[in-house]
Amino acid sequence: MNDKPEHAPVIESWDTYWQGAEATDAYAGGGAGHPLVRSFWVHYFSSIRARGDAPKIIDIASGSGAVVDCANTVFVDGLPDFTCVDVSESAIRMIEERFPDVHGIVADAASIPLDAGSYDIATSQFGVEYAGLEAVHEVARLLSTQGELVMLLHHRHGIIYEECGTNLDAVTEMRDANFIPLCIAMFQSAYAVLEGGDREAYGAAGRAFAPAIRAMEEIMRRHGRDVAASTIVRVYRDV
Repeated sequence: MNDKPEHAPVIESWDTYWQGAEATDAYAGGGAGHPLVRSFWVHYFSSIRARGDAPKIIDIASGSGAVVDCANTVFVDGLPDFTCVDVSESAIRMIEERFPDVHGIVADAASIPLDAGSYDIATSQFGVEYAGLEAVHEVARLLSTQGELVMLLHHRHGIIYEECGTNLDAVTEMRDANFIPLCIAMFQSAYAVLEGGDREAYGAAGRAFAPAIRAMEEIMRRHGRDVAASTIVRVYRDV
């Protein structure tokens, strides 16, 4: 089912993200596959199975299907009635290819084209908060009176929050140092020299670039060489 919302730039961004994930099999690793995260869901779905229930489950902002993957390891005889919703068509396609019995819906988490009270369980892992408070209300709307809402959410000042803040600081500092533009200018001057251009212009470009190099070294010294998924050190080494 395809019912895309009007927020085209947001949709395109997430679709691009999950297209990249699809190309690299990202669902196999990363934070979504962390042992503690998986154990949470496996424990929860095991409790559902132990009760002997056959619930209707909807997973919101499903991404590549981390939650349904955990459920699949518990319900070895076949998944219960399972619906996955994501704004990214690529993400839903990935889920439907991996889990043919799952019903996929492309929709904004804040506006899901399903009847109120349709599900016994609603789940979400690191997704609903990206869609805003309206999405939380929408998830609650879809639950039956005795339904269960189970979500894993990021929280302010948690490990992920702090790591993202450090990464943002490092990348911002690289941008503010004009490392890339100054690097481009230096290389353009160097190629010009090879074609008979002015060596002084190349020297001036090199001198202008030197503070940016030192800024990169300072970023790595303060934040560590692994900051921003090693983006800083990789750019530095390549240049």
